[in-house]
Amino acid sequence: MRSRAQLALIHVARKQLGLGEGDYRALLRRVGGADSCKDLTAAGFDAVLREMERLGFAPPARGRAPEFGDRPGMASPAQVRMIRGLWRDYADRADARALDKWLARTFHVSSLRFLTAPAAQAAITGLKAMAGRRDAAPQTRAGR
Repeated sequence: MRSRAQLALIHVARKQLGLGEGDYRALLRRVGGADSCKDLTAAGFDAVLREMERLGFAPPARGRAPEFGDRPGMASPAQVRMIRGLWRDYADRADARALDKWLARTFHVSSLRFLTAPAAQAAITGLKAMAGRRDAAPQTRAGR
């Protein structure tokens, strides 16, 4: 028996290809050796999926999509990545709660998803300045 995700993928492929019940069952028997996708072996599942891809099925892209996507007026995915990276470098860890607290205190938003594009640019500039001051501070103190 296949997992729910695998069964769903087969059914999404069937719908995308526009296969009728008869054609779908014939494909399962011919390629996978089963009458139902629930009865497919692991090898049968792989064979059926490959055949569906050959017929034109485009499986969903793997990997992460941008968390918030492109939203007019709001921080772009690139700005969000930059802010998270700068925060990680500044705080020496990726602490989302601490970043949210800083955003609330500085920009009056509870999370990155509510940051406007101009505020995101200001956050990037601010984080770069904070990191610069932090890096310069030990040198100044050592010179005293």
